[in-house]
Formats: sequence, structure tokens, C-alpha cells
Amino acid sequence: MVVSRRLYTISLAKSYWRTLLYFAFMCLISACDGESVNTTELALSDAMQGDFDRCEFFGRYSDRVCDADCPSPDPDCDSGDIRNIDGHGPTMCVALRGNGDRIPAHFAALARLYEHHGLLSGVAGGSSAALTALMIESIQKNSAVRCHACNEQQKGERAALLMKSIRGYMDTVFSSDEFLAAQSYASLLAAIEAQGLDVALENGALNASDDFQALLNSERFRSLINPEVFQLLRQSPDPAFHAEDIYHGIRSAVAFDATDPNILVRPGLLNFNGVAEQFGRAADFYVETEFEHFLSSCSDRSVGNDWQTIEDLPIASGGTCGSLFYEPLSGYLQRRTPSSQLQQAVGEFMHTLIPTSVLDGEAVNIWKDAFTAYNVAQPIQPVFEFSDVRFGYFGHQADLQRVLENRNDYRDEKTRRFTAYGNVTWQDALKYSPAEPGLSRALVLPDGRISAGGWSDLHPVQALKNMGCDKVVYLTRQGAESRFARGVSRLLGMRASDDAKLFDLSRADSGFSQALDIADGVMCTNWDQQEQLNFDAFFNDAYNAPFQTTDSLLTVNQYNNTSSYLGIKGCSAGAY
Repeated sequence: MVVSRRLYTISLAKSYWRTLLYFAFMCLISACDGESVNTTELALSDAMQGDFDRCEFFGRYSDRVCDADCPSPDPDCDSGDIRNIDGHGPTMCVALRGNGDRIPAHFAALARLYEHHGLLSGVAGGSSAALTALMIESIQKNSAVRCHACNEQQKGERAALLMKSIRGYMDTVFSSDEFLAAQSYASLLAAIEAQGLDVALENGALNASDDFQALLNSERFRSLINPEVFQLLRQSPDPAFHAEDIYHGIRSAVAFDATDPNILVRPGLLNFNGVAEQFGRAADFYVETEFEHFLSSCSDRSVGNDWQTIEDLPIASGGTCGSLFYEPLSGYLQRRTPSSQLQQAVGEFMHTLIPTSVLDGEAVNIWKDAFTAYNVAQPIQPVFEFSDVRFGYFGHQADLQRVLENRNDYRDEKTRRFTAYGNVTWQDALKYSPAEPGLSRALVLPDGRISAGGWSDLHPVQALKNMGCDKVVYLTRQGAESRFARGVSRLLGMRASDDAKLFDLSRADSGFSQALDIADGVMCTNWDQQEQLNFDAFFNDAYNAPFQTTDSLLTVNQYNNTSSYLGIKGCSAGAY
């Protein structure tokens, strides 16, 4: 988000003549001799003092972006481009990086944001972040969070407490093994190896395929398995081929390996409809439950604390904060009705964008041919053109239209590949975006194009800015772009030049670099270095993660781990 002051100001110049005028001005006041950038930076810093209005100079009062740090009020802050959830100040949105089974880190970091900055007006995130987006919407829908007697700070504290309580919800339902996909894969892989099926499948043993099917159909795993897997194994002309390949798929899914083209056509082991339904039921609980007593008794005391501490806090009427949460949860879990929130339209309540990659043009036929060949046990080696890969977004039609207009004139490769896919339900969005290659095969969209999962935009800052968000906080983790996203891109025809335009942090014009540069704040977690399924580790890391911002609005209620520039790869523009 922060680069050298000189480069940053040049990027804000609204026209070529202003840039020339600026350099002429700088040379006059600094005896410019062309030998040193530092002299220019110092002179600009001096010029920013006193009565010099940098926002007027760079046209920021009329750039359709709310700049709360300008010396004079910015009319753009009252633009009303998107609905403000809490009715206070500029609209604030969060861009989420998907993180698979590390999703509890999202909940912890979001709790911190809520406590310091109040409710969110918009959200964008694909893959597992689509599930988090559903939880954000559901928590903010609850009437006790949006209480009329609460101020902005209190609403944020209430949303933060419910976000932290997801830990209690997950602990309660975790025995189902359906809540997190990664645990299902890891458990099955362990069972395969315990029975020696891994060796048998690799060596083509006589009964290996039958034994493998028996394990999948066992009471322990049957409800988790995608019915398409059973159908493929029953109808395969070469069951041994498909059984071995599915076993390799399980291993690849655990490692998020994206080097085998079969991941685009191999049926995913997990029943994703079941996963979506589990999150949908969680969403119903957070929307429908009467939480007023719980939130009014516990939200202010929950600030700065984790869930284990909060659930033991005593309440005046007797009992604990935990009892006020678990009592309605116990009754709710007795219900077996399908989720109603999954039937709601994405973007109907709050501004939401859910990315998924889309194969278009000739790529559709190439994929269909590969899918047909795989089902008859033939090897595949599809050759895609990356120009046929679009970056699709589910959302409300009006929001998508604003993004399509590209009002901020972004020129990065992500923005160039944008394609809208509006008016879908949460069930539709969660069918496609979290279904990453390896966890699922690519899926046919209703219009005949192909969805290959939500890896395509793991830093959707530009889309939120174009949608009309005044302030965008990017919730991410340290490090370069994921090997998985790059691996899938290569399978779909990405070349080195495409990789550089999308992911290369050493290039200021790459999509990833641009996202970091224009984000108003970056929550920089280190979730990749935490032990899988260790909720305490995820919470401690993400809740206390360093926060980078130079935005005056975001520093008003900052916490003590805030910095103007972290210099961390993957979190700070220019750090690579």
C-alpha cells in the first residue's frame, strides 16, 4: 500500500500537464539537478506542510474516491455510491484472501476489525472466503447487532462477539466431520494408509479397487463422499485406473497440489452440497437467534478477549456468557430443516462479490473433451489458451455493473479479465467458488461456461473500489502468491508474461501489487505458519496481526500493532 512518496504522488496526478507542472515546481524549490530522488522526496514532504492542499493539487476532490485524509472535506465521501450499513462515515469494505482449512483466522481478524471500525458495508472473497462472506452477512443481519439504541462502536463490538463465538459453534458441531473439508480428506487418507490400500492401489493389486470402494462406502465416510465418485467407480471401464487416480487426488487435495491436469476433470471426493448446507445452517443460526441478552451482557467485556475467556465471564442474572450462547445453540441443532439463508440472493442484504474463475470460448470445448476422455479412463493433456480464462464474480447486478464500468480506470490484468455473473443465490455461489480444482472437478455454469473455482482473485481490492467502497481493508497473509493459484493458472495456459502481470510483486503494475497499493489498510496475518486445525493458534495470530495503514480514518481507533509500512512481502506494496 505504501511505495516511495514520489512514485505515489505521480500515480495520483490526473493528467500529463499536471505531472510536468509538478516537476517544474519541485525543481524550482529544490534546485533539481536530476541526480537524486531523495532530494525530490524531501522537497515534496516540505511542500505538503502549511497551506499546501495536496488533494486539490492532485484532483482528489473530484476523483470519485472518498479521501478522508484531505485537508478539506472531500465531496466524494458523500457520494452515496453504495449503501452504508451503519449509516456513519465513509463506507468500509473488506477484501478476503481464501485460506482453506485456515478459515478460523478470518473470524479472528474480522473480530478485531469490528471492534475498532464498526460494521462493514461490503465484502469480497472467493474460495473458502466465500463461506466467510456468508458468515459476515449473517452476523450483520441479526437484529441485536443492528440494534437502534446502539452506537457505531457498540454495533461493532456486538458483531465481533458473534464472530468470536463461531469458535463455540464449530467446537459443538465439529464431531460431524463435515464442517471442514480438509479434515475429511486427511482422515480418509489416514484410513487408506492404515489399511495398506495406498500400496495396493499403486501396484494395481487385484482387489484394491473393491476394497477402496468398500472404505468409501463405510459408515464413517459414506455421508461425506460425493455421489459422483461412487457413480464413476461403478461405471468405469477401468475401475483400477479411476480408483488409483482418485487416491492420488486425495493426496493432492491435502497438499493443495496443482500440477496434475486431472484435477480439472476428476470428481471431487467431498460432497460440496453438504459443506454448503453446514455453513448455511450456521448462517441461519446467526440470523435467526435472539441474541439481545447475550450481546447486551457480554459484548463490551469481550473486547480484547478470546472465546474461551468470554464464555466463562459471569453475568448479573446468573450463569455465564457461554451459557447464554450455548443454550439457544443446543435447541437450534435439534432442527433438521434446510438452510433458508442459502436461498437468499448474493448481494441482496449487503454489497458482496464472490469470485470464481470462468473458462470461456474454445476452453469450454477443450475441457468437455478432456472430461469425456477421463470418464472412459483415457489419459488427458488438455492445452488451454489463458486468454479464454475470465475472472468471474457473483453479486447483485447493480454492484457488478459498477465494477464493470471501472470508474477508477484500473489497468491491471485482474480488472481486464472481469466478467459479471449476477443474480444468484448463496447456494449457487457456494456450489462454485469454494469448489477448487482438486477438491472438485470444474463445473458447468448455467450459461454453458465452466467454473474452475475461486482461486482467480485472492486480493479483490480493485473490484471493491470500483464497486464504490470508500475504504477497503485487505485481510491476507504474508508471502508471495499461492503455489496453488499459480499452478491452476499454468494448467489453464498461463505463460510467464501472464504470471508477471497477475502475481509478480516485484512489478508495480501486477494485479497483486496494485491491490496492495490501493488498499486503505492491510491486516497481515501469518496463518500459513500455524498448525492446521489449531484454533487457538489461528486466533492468536490473526487477532493480533500487524495492521498497515496510512489512512487517517483507520488510525482513529487503531490498536497497538498498527504501522504505516510493514515492509512484509505479500502485505506491503514494494516489498518482494
